[in-house]
Amino acid sequence: MVDGGSRDDPFAVCRRFGVRCLGSRRGRGGQLRRGVEAAGGDWLWLLHADAEVTAGLAGALAEAMRTASWGRFDVRLAGASPLLRTIAFLMNWRSGITGICTGDQGIFVSRTLLDAVGGIPDQPLLEDVELSRRLRRRARPCRVRARLGSSGRRWDEAGAWKTVVFMWWLRWRYFLGARPADLYRRYYGRTAEEAPARPRVAVFARAPERGRVKTRLAPALGVDGAFEAHVELVETTLAALAQGDFDAELWFAGARNAGLLAWAERFGLRLVEQPEADLGERMLAALRAGARVVVGTDIPRMDSAYIEDALRRLGSADVVLGPVEDGGYCLIAMNAPHAELFRGIEWGADDVLERTVARAGEAGLEVSLLDTLWDVDDPDDYARWRVP
Repeated sequence: MVDGGSRDDPFAVCRRFGVRCLGSRRGRGGQLRRGVEAAGGDWLWLLHADAEVTAGLAGALAEAMRTASWGRFDVRLAGASPLLRTIAFLMNWRSGITGICTGDQGIFVSRTLLDAVGGIPDQPLLEDVELSRRLRRRARPCRVRARLGSSGRRWDEAGAWKTVVFMWWLRWRYFLGARPADLYRRYYGRTAEEAPARPRVAVFARAPERGRVKTRLAPALGVDGAFEAHVELVETTLAALAQGDFDAELWFAGARNAGLLAWAERFGLRLVEQPEADLGERMLAALRAGARVVVGTDIPRMDSAYIEDALRRLGSADVVLGPVEDGGYCLIAMNAPHAELFRGIEWGADDVLERTVARAGEAGLEVSLLDTLWDVDDPDDYARWRVP
């Protein structure tokens, strides 16, 4: 499963069913490329998240793979409009004649053939049409008449025939040479290049190294237990933040090890090494590098809504802080870096928040405080975290 910035917590859903979930930039082509690169096996079945896969389809797929190098299923559209059955029939008929398939039809392809045509086209729209064109030059697609279910939501919401005409217009323009980015503008109201840059959030975390993380938990949990707590806290935070309307990047301390790289791959994060300095200078470096928000990873109740609230408050405040019960803060957000808030602070003391607010007042900065959260630092915090 590859998530391109949805906000319905696919990471939690995937964990429930034991499915690996990866983060990706938005855009169907980019999502598919990321999934293909991460997947194993000699065959790939490209499915939309709203596909309805019934028990009989696996057998039909296995049968098709014996003789074909690529193909697709007939589609069945589910929704309110009585026209959806007719639209599905026309989609299947058109695809059978032209050999051009859509993502709703569950394209399957051998990895050998996919590699031979250059992989998934990295374009923001109509990647399925372009992929079909490339594959069709090598072989005609196998048509599997077993029906793959798909959502008819977009036809219901925009009007059935209006959507059909619009999709045909997009394909016609594409075949005449229109750029995918220009068609993306018509489809979404803007091009992928013109999409406004989302605010950046710097997530501070230590690389996963046994014996060097959550050391205050080690007397109660042991070194392995402390390590596992650290990993779970970081992964819980990264999964929650993946649902937000912002771009998170992982600012790490420690070694760039396999565990760190796995986090970057799984959650689609850019890795940035924290500079050698005290905590204040490191946070200031992240803000100077373009981050609007800096957060930690040992706050079990922090979620994407908390960070989005901070970003909204920057519309009227110069500084937003997320207090924690021990007197510090778990989040700081600014429209522009203010170095005076990070210097001469005794990090780890119980008056960090108080002194930061005072410094902001002295500088004439407006401060907004979010709800108070708590972090996991010691065995009592850990026990609190584990209470259902």
